[in-house]
Amino acid sequence: KMGRGHAFGIHEALDQTGAMLGPLLVAAMIFFGKGYRASFAVLAIPAVLGLAMLVVTWNSYRSPEKLSGHAPELSTKNLPRSFWLLIAGVGCLALGYADFALMAFHFNRHGVLSAAWIPACYGIAMGVQGLSSFLFGRYFDRWGAKSLLLAAVPAIAFAPLAFLGSAAWAFAGVALWAIGLGAQSTVMKALVAEVVSADRRGSAYGMLNCAYGALWFAGSASMGWLYDRSLLGLVIFSVAAQAAALPALFSLTRKNG
Repeated sequence: KMGRGHAFGIHEALDQTGAMLGPLLVAAMIFFGKGYRASFAVLAIPAVLGLAMLVVTWNSYRSPEKLSGHAPELSTKNLPRSFWLLIAGVGCLALGYADFALMAFHFNRHGVLSAAWIPACYGIAMGVQGLSSFLFGRYFDRWGAKSLLLAAVPAIAFAPLAFLGSAAWAFAGVALWAIGLGAQSTVMKALVAEVVSADRRGSAYGMLNCAYGALWFAGSASMGWLYDRSLLGLVIFSVAAQAAALPALFSLTRKNG
């Protein structure tokens, strides 16, 4: 009733709220001279609380597959063409998406940001990602797959800004990176629920996450290798991989709004 995009948007926004508060806490402790050792010790507290909530949830819902009234059949057969277009599109986006760790290494190595500002930048990025997840979830309920394209096109510019620019441009690049990531995390999940029948969604989500993670790993490894040889080569690789996603995303918008 609330809309798939809205539901996944809230889920991602809550996820990123924690992802924002943790790095900001680390930044504050470094600023006050406590160091990384004390920072990670404090972060153990929400980690333990998260595991405790997981145990409580598991005890409350031992058989979640029965909540819908039947046990779904997990299979990869008869998945629609739109699903494969989605994998192709977000897979290319993931291939061209640098991990924040590489950007943080660059910021520190070249003095773009100070040591205290790097975790603060990451925390702010997680906040931007959470807000982006929520907003693009609402946009998905109105515009369908076009909402992913709306975020993916400007996000292509994140690598030139983050790796070739000064501090101000680097912040802009990280912001575009976070907006694109937020839109991807919400819209691709909502699209799976939209185009795949309920009895195939378990397999579909598993395949999507597997492809997305494997290609992000491959892209991050490639960009790490390129970083030691040519920053411009890294940027070209990132831009080209993300641009390669656009034909599949355009096709997806024609099929699903």
